Amino acid sequence: MVVFGIQNEMKLNKAVIELADQILRSYYFEPGPTRANRNSDRMMPGVKSAPMRCDFPIFVDLPSIKFAALMLRKLNKNIFGSVPLNKIEDYIKKLLDTDIANFFDRNTPADRSKDYLNTIGKSERDRFHLFVANILTADPPTQTFSFPLSNVLVVSAYTGSNFYILSGDDVGSEDRQSIIEKYKINQSINGWVGCTAAFPESAQKIKRIALGAISLKLPHIERTQKTLARPANGFVKHNPLGWSSSREHMPPISYDINIDEEDKWWLEKIDNLVAKSGKEFRRLRKALEYFYLGWFLEPNERVAFNFMALDAVFGHGSETLTTNFKARIPSTLEKNIDDVRLAKIVLFRNQFLHGRIPDIYDSTLYECYLRTYKCDPIIDIEYLTASCLRRLVFGVDFQMQPNPYQAEIQKFKDRGLIPTQPSQQTIIQEK
Repeated sequence: MVVFGIQNEMKLNKAVIELADQILRSYYFEPGPTRANRNSDRMMPGVKSAPMRCDFPIFVDLPSIKFAALMLRKLNKNIFGSVPLNKIEDYIKKLLDTDIANFFDRNTPADRSKDYLNTIGKSERDRFHLFVANILTADPPTQTFSFPLSNVLVVSAYTGSNFYILSGDDVGSEDRQSIIEKYKINQSINGWVGCTAAFPESAQKIKRIALGAISLKLPHIERTQKTLARPANGFVKHNPLGWSSSREHMPPISYDINIDEEDKWWLEKIDNLVAKSGKEFRRLRKALEYFYLGWFLEPNERVAFNFMALDAVFGHGSETLTTNFKARIPSTLEKNIDDVRLAKIVLFRNQFLHGRIPDIYDSTLYECYLRTYKCDPIIDIEYLTASCLRRLVFGVDFQMQPNPYQAEIQKFKDRGLIPTQPSQQTIIQEK
């Protein structure tokens, strides 16, 4: 029997009571069309199943438990906000697997068609409310996750309160024959980004925010120019140490992002942003996630994600989006921007939003913009998005990483082999 550390006279949160009652509505004494035996995932033909070990029938109504999972997510968004509902359902069922039988007489009721809520006594129901408040709504145990990176060179490691960046050799196993070391041998791993979270999906979200911000250290060309290399994939789960499969965590860019001692001040800004509450910070985190997701795509495919990032930080308030863009983008960048040109960029955004174009090349505005401004609108959109995010995340003192081949590039310019002037008249200079 569970020993409660919470007093019976404590006034419970209404949402907790509703969650507890929804869970009781999800459990039945007999099977039904949408009900599963509580251990149906472990049942094998010809093998006596575990559910009868207590002589207590427990059948879970799957649509009802899904609503309970949704309620738990709303109750604790910080923990469950990124977690799939089916995983939250499993989490609820796992915690209740044995203990739920303790709230009922072991003799099942005469009317077995009713759910648990309609058969439980008042005192047992009150105890169950306390159980949910004390056990189910408590934060689940956390685990540390590390994601391998191929194009981040960590000269000086950073360990913050909410995420860390380590060098390629800082994560692994002392056993050279372990599965982790075998995976590492077959991948190019120069660094790791990691964090502590209750679920891998929550850790992946922190990773997306952190890497979306870190990618801003590179200028446009260095950040988006791709190679045929295959970046590191999968991730490490610590305590106990193990390896899980996943997609790659960075696109195969041509340039490495260098992390050294001088970068710690702006890494701290990312670290603080991850945990800050308030709408302004939530919008900025969403914008960085959109920016990160677009990082993997081709230029014409990234446009929609860049607009999503701009919408996340500028698309709120009582004014129209066009008005917001015209006012907030120049204000953020502290720069005068051609209103007409900016309004045409908003028109591209509206075409994506309203389903008129899945690809910017389909837009009737594309050729007109290119001829009028001597610039591909894709570049203008990318410059505006990245520059605004830099200012909002890091402030005015942030500097992009210089191209390591600048001396060689200048030699080619001096010999007339490549243009000495920019080939496009961009709406702003990226900064």
